[in-house]
Amino acid sequence: MDTTKITPELARIVQSFQKCLELRDKYITKSLQRLGDNPRDHDGVFHGVNEGLADVSGVKPDVDQSLAASLNSPHDPWVIYPKPPPPHWHFAAKETVIHADGRVTPVDQFDFSQCQIPGNHEWEFEIDDKGVYQVYTAVDGNSAPFPPEEFDLILFSAEAKKPLFDIPTIREYFVDLDYVLGVISDGPTKSMAYRRLKYLASKFEMYSLLNEFQELADMKVRGDN
Repeated sequence: MDTTKITPELARIVQSFQKCLELRDKYITKSLQRLGDNPRDHDGVFHGVNEGLADVSGVKPDVDQSLAASLNSPHDPWVIYPKPPPPHWHFAAKETVIHADGRVTPVDQFDFSQCQIPGNHEWEFEIDDKGVYQVYTAVDGNSAPFPPEEFDLILFSAEAKKPLFDIPTIREYFVDLDYVLGVISDGPTKSMAYRRLKYLASKFEMYSLLNEFQELADMKVRGDN
């Protein structure tokens, strides 16, 4: 697009969209919702994504995939027991847990000893002076007490504790929320977003018109396999 033809009004709208995207990335990053932030993502095959190579939806499309796959996982592989049922297109009677006559095959019997039950955690939580729940870990070799007592509050003052996670303040959150609500309520911005959605919908309809039968054939092949 020729930037010389962008009007000040259009530039303002695009900048507001960009700020909203940055706020989305900010809060998804702080709330650990990116790919690899959840320990359950680490299944022994996936080892996480190096910082700077990922965005909120996964690995950036323009990065070297070998660099993205070279990370050592900080978590133990997530063990799923019992294993999930097979896909319905691979489902067979021998893989059911309970048969039609009520029998349970020995291979499908549930073994409680195989379950991994986590123990107590060293992290503690409490409300800080801003009214936000914070998670704390060890302070000078000692864990923050919970529930706190009067004597403990003196020892573990707000200056001594360091929150384990970076949580925005209430003021910061409401300032960002007010900006997003302002963009949502702006008339020209809503009109541009609506026209953009109509454009994308028409592109998808054209794609479906040209590729519908081929996709149905591919789905049938995958189902037969």
